[in-house]
Amino acid sequence: QNSGDSGSRQPIEFPSHISVQLVAIQRFMSATLQADEWLLANPHPYGWETKPPGEFLQSLSDGVLIARFFQALEPYVLDERALNLPLPQACRQNRSERKRKDSIRKRSVLGNMNGGPMKEESNLKPGENNERNRSPSPGIRKDRQSPTNHISSGSPFAMNRRPSENSIGTNTSNGELNEHEMSENLTLIIQSCRPIGLNVSLKPMHVLEADLNLDYAVKVIDFLWKLINRHVEKD
Repeated sequence: QNSGDSGSRQPIEFPSHISVQLVAIQRFMSATLQADEWLLANPHPYGWETKPPGEFLQSLSDGVLIARFFQALEPYVLDERALNLPLPQACRQNRSERKRKDSIRKRSVLGNMNGGPMKEESNLKPGENNERNRSPSPGIRKDRQSPTNHISSGSPFAMNRRPSENSIGTNTSNGELNEHEMSENLTLIIQSCRPIGLNVSLKPMHVLEADLNLDYAVKVIDFLWKLINRHVEKD
């Protein structure tokens, strides 16, 4: 039964046996990913290792944690370059600061055109053309004209598991993943189960709404247990 409100994203209360299974999976994932380079450089989301069951399931919804976990247990199966990645927090902060400074400069230009005081242009000599002497706005960057920016091989977010691969995923232009981008990640994970013979009945919606629907949560748990068991049996 779905007793949650998908708008407010209030996780439902899980039966004790479900919570126990989720905690066990959570601990296994945490131990597996404790040295994951991408997660160390960009905690996603912060504190997922200790969140209560409902919030832990919600942290899986964009597919990034599951993809990192899948890749750790089944290397070279999932194509990480096809993942949609949220913009790292540091980049979000830098971009916000660029936007703020760009906004100040634009207001300064408008104020000068209207005869108002020049704020950041006060060092210009009278009669000089403000636009001609203005340095390029830090809020306008060539690399932001593309909807996605690839992570370079020199980035701490790059996972060079193969010599021929120099990047993982693409950063979204607005920082956060939308539902379509999350679904693409989850579809990629589900499709990656076929080459290793892992039969799953999982759908993207099951993961997206697992914290709100007990039946969906059970499907996610079943998928993760199958993945873990396969890894344990191989070892």
